[in-house]
Amino acid sequence: MEADASSAPRCAIPAFAGAQAPDRSRTVSADGIRIAVHEWGPIDATPVLLVHGAMDFARTFDVFAPLLADGGYRVVSYDQRGHGGR
Repeated sequence: MEADASSAPRCAIPAFAGAQAPDRSRTVSADGIRIAVHEWGPIDATPVLLVHGAMDFARTFDVFAPLLADGGYRVVSYDQRGHGGR
């Protein structure tokens, strides 16, 4: 598995009030499939994985994830195969 932080999509202006771009974004490649991964909060905190539903994408959590991160969690979301901006 290989991570490439420079190729992950990043939204400069949040689309909703209270939305915050992730603290860290990267693309993970496995078996030729590229998956965007986004994280909020301290890297050494207890992780919480947010998984989106059908017809959605990882950045859906731009409003909710920062609230969990402010509570002391490391929040991770990813684009499921066939979803997201790539």
